[in-house]
Amino acid sequence: MVEAFAPGKLLLTGEYAVLGGAPAVTVALGGPAAASVRDSAHWGLETSAAGGSWTFDLEMPARVVWRGSPPSEVVDLPAAVLAEVLRHWPGELLAGPRELRLDTTAFVHQVAGKPVKLGLGSSAALVAALAGALLAACGIAAEATALRSLCLAAHRRFQGGRGSGVDVLTAIHGGLLICTPQTGDLQAEPLQWPSALHLVVAWTGQSASTPALISRYDEFRAQRPSVFEQHAARLRAAAEAAANAWRAGAVAGVLDSVTNYAAALRAIDGAGDIGIWTAAHDRFADLAAAAGAVYKTSGAGGGDLGYALTDSMDVADTYREAVAAAGGRVLELSPGLRGLRVTGS
Repeated sequence: MVEAFAPGKLLLTGEYAVLGGAPAVTVALGGPAAASVRDSAHWGLETSAAGGSWTFDLEMPARVVWRGSPPSEVVDLPAAVLAEVLRHWPGELLAGPRELRLDTTAFVHQVAGKPVKLGLGSSAALVAALAGALLAACGIAAEATALRSLCLAAHRRFQGGRGSGVDVLTAIHGGLLICTPQTGDLQAEPLQWPSALHLVVAWTGQSASTPALISRYDEFRAQRPSVFEQHAARLRAAAEAAANAWRAGAVAGVLDSVTNYAAALRAIDGAGDIGIWTAAHDRFADLAAAAGAVYKTSGAGGGDLGYALTDSMDVADTYREAVAAAGGRVLELSPGLRGLRVTGS
């Protein structure tokens, strides 16, 4: 049996701007997503997402045929990975049936007795874990570039062609990364997390729809292009400055760049009525300012996660207490987890 594990992500700066070619800074934390592959008498899938199991067949050139009627929200992601592997390595994949087991329970937290996903990129992590496990189980020694291309293609297939791919690269590489779009590709530059920088991740209590927020962002661009471009240019410039600050590794520069990016994000959100900064994020930002930290939404916004940064452990502790007192939830997550890990044979 082969097992693979991949972490989640927190997008620090560059969200939305990365869609226009600017760099994004991201850090691996949370999870991991787990996938295992073992020989079997038939192709099968078992997943923690719905607590069920299903069987399927593979057809050329890149088609997964499910038996019965499994829920699409459960099987669409593994089908996307299988289709991409089948497209590139049909002989190896079709050499014998296997059973796949997928587990993303590490991305789910219990809130008021109900399981809730907290926006840490579980789908990208699962794509990386399943791709890594499948390739290893099939004896496919894919180079790093091929693995990255496979995972990016599978995740875009799963998301209907949308998404920057930053979360996928974070799941594969781990650590702290600058992800930069280059001529149709996405490049990852590894960095070191500044030792004097303290991160506090908070959940707003509100789940958000990334596709819906990106759709409103795109609508703003289509309906008011000149106003959009003014704000988008500021956002791209702030993303470039933030990437340079993270690259330099000076804590003061990082804090300033995050503050500036948050301001540019607020401006484009307000101009386009996108819904990135919610009332919950405003409360968390006020609490961070009162404690002496800087605060920013993470990813698409609209709820889900935000984070505070400070160079003081005391300030970080004060902010944690303030968030908890305000009814928020602090996620005790360490930044810079290792990337995709594959074990077994």
